[in-house]
Amino acid sequence: MYDVYARIKKRLQGERYGIYELSKPIAAILANILYDKRTNRKKLKRARKLLLSTPRYTMAADLVGNVFTWTVERDDHRRSAEDIQRISEYQEQRFHFVRIPNLSEDTYKKLDISALWFAARIAWRSRETPINRFFVFCAASYAIKHFKAIDEKGLTKKITRLVAYNSSNAPECFLTTACRAHGVATFSLQHGFYYDHGQKPPLAVINYENVTAQYLLIWSEFCREQISAFHHRQGIDMEFEMLTAGYLKHGTARPTPAVAAEASVRPHLLCLLPGPKDEQGCVELLELLSELPEDYRITVRMHPFMRESKRLLDVLPRQATLDEDSYLADTLSAQRFTAAVGFNTTSLFETLIVQVPCAIFLASTNSFRTPEIPEFQTAEELIDLLDNPTSSAALGDYLLGSETFRYPEIIGAPIPAAHLVGEGELLNECGERRIP
Repeated sequence: MYDVYARIKKRLQGERYGIYELSKPIAAILANILYDKRTNRKKLKRARKLLLSTPRYTMAADLVGNVFTWTVERDDHRRSAEDIQRISEYQEQRFHFVRIPNLSEDTYKKLDISALWFAARIAWRSRETPINRFFVFCAASYAIKHFKAIDEKGLTKKITRLVAYNSSNAPECFLTTACRAHGVATFSLQHGFYYDHGQKPPLAVINYENVTAQYLLIWSEFCREQISAFHHRQGIDMEFEMLTAGYLKHGTARPTPAVAAEASVRPHLLCLLPGPKDEQGCVELLELLSELPEDYRITVRMHPFMRESKRLLDVLPRQATLDEDSYLADTLSAQRFTAAVGFNTTSLFETLIVQVPCAIFLASTNSFRTPEIPEFQTAEELIDLLDNPTSSAALGDYLLGSETFRYPEIIGAPIPAAHLVGEGELLNECGERRIP
């Protein structure tokens, strides 16, 4: 599906509404439609709703000065963003913390003929299949209505600096694109483990492939290398700069190696499961853990969107208990673990920070491997790994940047005037236009 997404996005390059570049905002909407596993009929119905949906921006009064935006109502996401906000305010960098409602909220129905006409011409020029042209038509009309609302309310004239939790996805991508076009300093956070997804990138790839902010604040040099490798292989220009800011969850509890080692008397595993797209792999891992000896303790921590999954609950190992803590840091502080197992989840690597070893399960849906972390496919292989578990805080720092936290100084630093030019272009130190 990524190939279809990338082809359409490339064909949309150069499309603009006034000074606003449209390919990335449209692509953000298209990605969520194209990767939808439902039937075309349901996807068409979903897209059609965008034709009448018009954003209100009822939070406009809060979008002034230094602004920090977020959308997804997940406790862990909000906590990370609030941590940065509090530290920034402590350093007297006052930021307004504003939630931008998702596409189904804060809207009203209106038939905007000019937006539809403009979008229809964009869809026609895309030279896509009829169904894909319709998706482009719906996405483009919705993006245009966002920019019209932003202009009508004069938001870009009121914001002096914008930090978006995720500038790559809708709805934050619209405001970020508009602010960047008007020369406002724009930043986007890395909020998950970013790595080169290989030949079949999942929907999550848009998090670093579709950045609309001028600066992407990344966790580590490892993530920088992975993001650069993906863009190089795909032949994509990086229209943003990466600044290494460190791990968002900096400063979690850190049990000593000696405390963690006591758990090895009676093996205690922490199983960390990824989200809905990896449900089959989660089933495979839970079934494997069911083959472990009876005296093994197993704590299973499900993804927030999977806690009610009957399919997973039905295959829980008999010796397993579910982790009910809201935050992984609390779990790691309160309990002792021999090792953590999982795949396709940032949480797995967080255990390294507190010196709990981790191992990657090679599930049928696994998409990340690295020679630094041991792997297993069978219960026997896992048992062998547990005979000699090793942990490395240095590895956690290499992968996550856990020893670094530069967000306040980066976000609050003066931005050279040469880097803030119209339409989001970047200049070099001599003031010459350059390609990032």
